[in-house]
Amino acid sequence: NPWKCPHCAYIQHNHRGPDLRRHIATHSRQQWICCGLPLLEAAAAGVPDRVFADKNAVWTYAGEVMVGGCRWTFSRKDAFRRHLRKEEGRCWGD
Repeated sequence: NPWKCPHCAYIQHNHRGPDLRRHIATHSRQQWICCGLPLLEAAAAGVPDRVFADKNAVWTYAGEVMVGGCRWTFSRKDAFRRHLRKEEGRCWGD
């Protein structure tokens, strides 16, 4: 099937090449990760105390403790920025 992702079971049902290429890019070059903010910067950025108390919101990414990210990955910067706007109050990043 030419519309099946070679990395997973995803099939591009609308047969749009750019959509399939964008999906495949998420497997190979995950450039944007909603990983939150470094612990030392989070309080200054306005991350509320309730987020620090949530065990799932504090995690380690690339050897640094991060706060306030959902860990979703994005292949495009505009999609990541849209996610941050949509999830305002839940996800933080820059």
